[in-house]
Amino acid sequence: MGSRTLATAASAALLTVGIAAALPAAANAAAPVGPTLPIALSVSADAPSKALQPGGPTETVTIKAANTTAKTADINLEDVSIWSGPLALKPGSLSLKATSEGATPASAYSPSQGAPDFGLDATVFPKGHPNGAFTIPAHTTFEWQVSVGVSKNWPANDGKVDLWVTFEEQGKTLHGHGNYGTQLNVGKGTTGGPVLLSLAGGTKVAPGHPAWEKVPVTNQSGAAIAEPLRVAPDAFAFGPVNQVDLGLYEWVGAHGNVKAHWQDVTHSGLVVAGGLANNASASTWVQLRVVSYKADAASEAGALLVSSPDLMPTTQDQARESLTVLR
Repeated sequence: MGSRTLATAASAALLTVGIAAALPAAANAAAPVGPTLPIALSVSADAPSKALQPGGPTETVTIKAANTTAKTADINLEDVSIWSGPLALKPGSLSLKATSEGATPASAYSPSQGAPDFGLDATVFPKGHPNGAFTIPAHTTFEWQVSVGVSKNWPANDGKVDLWVTFEEQGKTLHGHGNYGTQLNVGKGTTGGPVLLSLAGGTKVAPGHPAWEKVPVTNQSGAAIAEPLRVAPDAFAFGPVNQVDLGLYEWVGAHGNVKAHWQDVTHSGLVVAGGLANNASASTWVQLRVVSYKADAASEAGALLVSSPDLMPTTQDQARESLTVLR
């Protein structure tokens, strides 16, 4: 049986390349300065014990870049990312605003949607120069404040907001050396645990001999999941392209004028009914069929994968079952 754990912190790989390797061990603690970055960096919540409230006021995070050398340093504030998990967020659930402080030159920022439905990204740059760098004089500290807010449609399952910053020295690629972050609580901050996808069932399939696959979804997020969850299956063989065609089907019971039938969900996916309580599981079944087999070999290795566009991706973003496809 394969499994999929969806947790907030591991989503960084989708939002900023290489960030996962540089995450601080604890919230509000800066990672060690990268050896080739000529500044000391810090990212900290201004009121770490104060929680964000859905629809309430914003909270601020301070970003500092201190040039401790005797030379000027040209630095890009490449990426400010905020997100949460384990559920995908509705539009407008997160807000972000970045401003410069003190002697820091006037700044502007360009926000964009992060990985689909999972957060916001912003590039911060000198005002009027979207592609420009911040030139930090020797022995000088630049500072920015980032205001973060959550709206009234914030999901009850998400009790934390993660904020990560990627710095880059102008003209150089330093991703993985300049990533720093902190965490803000939302409400009581007790939710945000994983939602698990798994697979169990037959591993051999042949024309006329389908395999049944059980797809359990387990809610460990800390709160009920009110809305339905989409589950996207993908079955394939590893052999030559277009030589083996696999399909996935769901049994639909009779209702009204609709007769019971097999419904092709190869591309449309499945839906788990809403209202899944915390620490509860729900399962759906699919039938895996060989639609056509044109390969010369007597068998082909394959796999069945499931994921959900409604759950926060992680480095373990799929449940997987190995298959043997027979002629």
